[in-house]
Amino acid sequence: MRQHGEKGDFAAWFVTRMGIFSVMLGMGTEAFSVALYENRPLIETILDRYVDWTCALADHAAALGFDVFVTTDDMAFKSTTFFSPKVFRELVLPRYHRLARHVTLPWVLHSDGNMLPFLDDLVKASPLKVQKILTDNGKEFTDRLFGSREKNPSGEHDADARHD
Repeated sequence: MRQHGEKGDFAAWFVTRMGIFSVMLGMGTEAFSVALYENRPLIETILDRYVDWTCALADHAAALGFDVFVTTDDMAFKSTTFFSPKVFRELVLPRYHRLARHVTLPWVLHSDGNMLPFLDDLVKASPLKVQKILTDNGKEFTDRLFGSREKNPSGEHDADARHD
């Protein structure tokens, strides 16, 4: 019988949000979008508070013995991102840098939708390694398949060409 704190063959994942999606959900999409252009300092202040909290969570997750740190901030629709790559670089990416200084565990970033416009920035500027791009909507982003299926991409998709 396992004792408390013994994981054995299992991995303990700590799942939270970095904060950008929480800010958007908390304000509502329309209010967030308006404030993004009319009151950027408000967005930055709220986001910084979320990121400060997430940095503390990352520190505690490692100290408590978790094996993986996961952030789940949706930043895209099926068709495109919620905001421009410029806004991502100015608003979100610096906060990922700050969080990265606290994440000492393997880090999984999960986001639904078409994140391709942000992908190069994430790869270049963070400790995140893009290992898989999964999609449930056919072969829009990649024809690279995972699991037991064929794994040879055609190279015709943007994600395959940039991140093979």
